[in-house]
Amino acid sequence: MKKSLIITLSIVLVLAIAAAAVYFFVLAPSSDYIDRTEAKKAALDTLGVNAADVLHLKTDLEKDDGYTYYEVSFTYDKQEYDYYVDAYTGEVLSFEKESVFD
Repeated sequence: MKKSLIITLSIVLVLAIAAAAVYFFVLAPSSDYIDRTEAKKAALDTLGVNAADVLHLKTDLEKDDGYTYYEVSFTYDKQEYDYYVDAYTGEVLSFEKESVFD
């Protein structure tokens, strides 16, 4: 009984440490990043539209090959847009658009 309790507590402790590490190193945004609102504004301003003009507006913080950026996705005027915004500077790095009918 005592041995199984120690094993269970050890497993819980290891899982808690692993979860904290994943949060800290992968999920937690840095204070150096612009916030999601600024990333959305940068993308929408590039196109010259307001948030009220678009559908399905979504912003995700992405990390890829050591680079951190926001992917801002939305639909406007029968086009699907994906904007890539630098998470540190707010500069629009690139964008893609495709017809909603594709």
